[in-house]
Amino acid sequence: MNNLSLQPSLRKGGFTEQQISFIAARLVIILGLTFYTISRPAGTVQTVLAWSLLFGMGLYLGVYWWLASSLRVNLIDLNRVTFFIDIAAVSIFCLATGGLQSPFYPLLYLVVAYAAYTLTLVEALIYSFLATFMYLILHLGQLARVDLGVLFWRIGLIWFIGGVVSIFAKEHRESQSRLRKTLNTLTQRTQETERSKLQIESIYESSRQLAKLMSLEQIIEKILSIVREILGHKNFSILLLSPEGDALELKAKIEGGKITRYDQTQRFNLTGVWGEVVRNATPERVLDVQSDPREVLGEKRDFRAQLSVPLVVGGKVFGILNSESQDVGAFLDQDEKTLTILANHAALAIENFQLHSKTEELTVIDELTGAFNYRYFRQKLDEEFKRAKRYDQVLSMIMLDIDWFKRCNDTYGHRFGNQVLRMLVKVCLKCIRDTDVLCRYGGEEFVVLLPQTSKEDARQIAERIREAVAQQLIELDKIKSRVTVSIGVATFPEDAQEPDQLIERVDQALYQAKGHGKNQVWAQQSLVASK
Repeated sequence: MNNLSLQPSLRKGGFTEQQISFIAARLVIILGLTFYTISRPAGTVQTVLAWSLLFGMGLYLGVYWWLASSLRVNLIDLNRVTFFIDIAAVSIFCLATGGLQSPFYPLLYLVVAYAAYTLTLVEALIYSFLATFMYLILHLGQLARVDLGVLFWRIGLIWFIGGVVSIFAKEHRESQSRLRKTLNTLTQRTQETERSKLQIESIYESSRQLAKLMSLEQIIEKILSIVREILGHKNFSILLLSPEGDALELKAKIEGGKITRYDQTQRFNLTGVWGEVVRNATPERVLDVQSDPREVLGEKRDFRAQLSVPLVVGGKVFGILNSESQDVGAFLDQDEKTLTILANHAALAIENFQLHSKTEELTVIDELTGAFNYRYFRQKLDEEFKRAKRYDQVLSMIMLDIDWFKRCNDTYGHRFGNQVLRMLVKVCLKCIRDTDVLCRYGGEEFVVLLPQTSKEDARQIAERIREAVAQQLIELDKIKSRVTVSIGVATFPEDAQEPDQLIERVDQALYQAKGHGKNQVWAQQSLVASK
């Protein structure tokens, strides 16, 4: 950031406005003295002396001009020397033009006034003493013929001008300094406002792209990019509210400018500052973590300042954007404002993503049981079959049917029957792996796709399901009962070469299980029952 200089502005040739006026004043004095000397009779001693002084003043003025323009010496020191020369020259010139009666003694006032304006009060008083001394010592012979009251008035005026002008000059310089500092502050704030405006415009432009993203990974990636490249935060994290709404889950962070993404969920309880942000749906700015009485959550505690902004839409909080700094009070109002703008756009993008995901989910999820529906089963079966063929892998399928389900409905009612279906899905999900796919095939029949699973492994999984279902007590109102299931197992490529053929083979195995007394697991081909 460029601040206004506190030094006087430079003119062409290296001169300041003060130095230009200094030289101009001396040129006027030299010209005035020149006209006076020309008008005097030639050949007298005073005239010769006056011409010599004028020549000397012109010479030293030329030297001053050269030194000042070349900046080879300190200009303040150069001015101190010229003030001394001025006092000596004016005193001698007064001697040459009438002594104490000379009309040019007011030039001493001009020299002392300029010295007082340029230098400090002490230095001004020193030059006032020099002017008094030079003026008196050169005119000792005339003191007896001069009115002492007039003499004291002239000398007193020298000291008065030196003191008053010096005090005025000091106030003037301080006033100028305050004015320049004020201008510097205004300039700085103006520049900061312009930068903030450009930053906010960049955030708005970049954040608008968030609305076009339909995956959570893309949204998180875009947020990290904006924070690092536009906001410039070195330590930052994205935390989303868990599906249960009882904790925050760390999704990604920037630490020292390096991005880290988290596949394994790291959970943080809703306590301290983050808990307040989620509950109140308002930002929290911690000036100094070490002196804040609230608990400040995080993986590292060597930071000092923290800014936490909620991801909120319509009062619903989706998570938190959290920035940290090792400097106390590092985050200002402007930082909170810009991060809030980003958080608002990010929250809308996350809400859109969740709504889109939920809509997609509704098209593939069985509303009653929560298992995937038949439509999804057919799609997933085709995908897994192609993958198994491409990589020469096995693919097993389990089909299960609830025994005596119609009798159960007729005896206890459809509400109890629905409870049985939901129980079956919960038990199956506990017995299968994350990579396995449970789908409702129709009515009380369900299928499980088991990628890269041999027939024997699939049979063991089916047996676990059968045993777990048989042990499960189902309760609804005052009704308590148990059910059993019959299960068939078939495997690609051992039993079938196409998806429909595999369905047919597993259905045949299920038929065998039901035909041989139910509550059994039958595998295709060998048709070995497990009870």
